[in-house]
Amino acid sequence: MPRGKPNYIDPIGKRGGTFNVTPVKQKPVCPVVYFVQATNGLIKIGNTKQLKWRFESLQGQSPLPLEILATTPGNRTVEFAYHATFAEHRQHGEWFKPAPELLAEIDRLNNQPAPLGYEAKERA
Repeated sequence: MPRGKPNYIDPIGKRGGTFNVTPVKQKPVCPVVYFVQATNGLIKIGNTKQLKWRFESLQGQSPLPLEILATTPGNRTVEFAYHATFAEHRQHGEWFKPAPELLAEIDRLNNQPAPLGYEAKERA
């Protein structure tokens, strides 16, 4: 089949034809570093551009309920800086013990004004 002419089955079951799809413009997405806590107390520090989708994915993979504690604008570099800062509290991978220093940083993030045009915390 020629490029640009997708093969599909139309509603009456005949194969063939073409159709045009107008791409939907998506809002620019700000990458965030997130802090998610499981009911066992461990806190995951991660990074995503799609917080709602990522949280749903994590929850689907977790045997424990999860809660978003905080987010802050940032990419993988910021995420890795947090990992390095709290390395002594690392339990496994990106999961950390809820040490007082980590909880203080989460409180700080939740109490600072959000950057202009950014929602500081998105609940899934």
